[in-house]
Amino acid sequence: MQLANIEQRQVKSSLKELKMQKRQIYLILFLLIMLCIISFLVIYPQKKNSHKRRLVAVVNGTDIFLDNTNKIKKMIDVMNLHQLSDEQLRLAVQKHETESLLSDIKQTIINQKIKEYKLTVSDEEIQVRINSIFDNIDSNTANKIIEKSRASYEALQEWQKDPSNSDAIFKDKLAGLGFRIDQWELLQVTYSTPDELRKMQVPEDIDDMKKSTRESAKNDLLYQKLVDTVTKDTVTEDEIKEAYNQKYGHWDHEAPFDEVKEKIRDQLIEENQTAAMTIWLNEQYKTAKIELIDQKYKEVLNIISNNNDSQIN
Repeated sequence: MQLANIEQRQVKSSLKELKMQKRQIYLILFLLIMLCIISFLVIYPQKKNSHKRRLVAVVNGTDIFLDNTNKIKKMIDVMNLHQLSDEQLRLAVQKHETESLLSDIKQTIINQKIKEYKLTVSDEEIQVRINSIFDNIDSNTANKIIEKSRASYEALQEWQKDPSNSDAIFKDKLAGLGFRIDQWELLQVTYSTPDELRKMQVPEDIDDMKKSTRESAKNDLLYQKLVDTVTKDTVTEDEIKEAYNQKYGHWDHEAPFDEVKEKIRDQLIEENQTAAMTIWLNEQYKTAKIELIDQKYKEVLNIISNNNDSQIN
């Protein structure tokens, strides 16, 4: 059931992200750009130079890579404020790599199915999605995000020229903008070379910020289309009424049914699709050709195999 739990969390998280209120989307976007998109727990596999990554598996002919272990180790160490023992750090890296590989296998299968079903999104759909994300970002907020991104880039440039001056660079360029020292350390690990720094996204203006979110918006829309294709996206009136009675029936002052009907409908659809996607994904694992290149991660195949023989609730 370990993979089932991981998949349910990931699928539920993906569906919730697609149904977020605009304010929630804005907050996530703000944090992502402010930190220069340095999170290493990614949903979508990224194409990186092979010498920086390790080929660990092949899924239906598609190569799966993992990042350099030493870099992951440094990131986890920084994010835990250097408080983990050597053994705790080793286990944390192992857990991260295992979950990353499971996630990458899942996303590879999803990408392959999107292509197989010939699912597409129009430029208009993407633009609507992007506009919804940026509805709550005014020019002042956008300028602050851009300022933080530029400051991060400039600080990293100086640091790469003179690593011994790290503390002074942080105080001069980042501390006044609200950065924490651990965020600065994580930036250094993420963009440790000039080649990596060149890949850093530094928006010039809000239009540039919108362009940088285009691929993410497209991926979200394609995933939702896949969900709608392989799961049921409708509920009956009786199901809505039953859910309403369960939630509000014991209240002294009930919420009027007509006022909460659509909210309940959306919740039921999300719950149904989450469960259905978990089952559907596990069916794909059964038929997928998964070749493990690095036997260090053989636990992943065991998790998948055990899960396929288990009943998913």
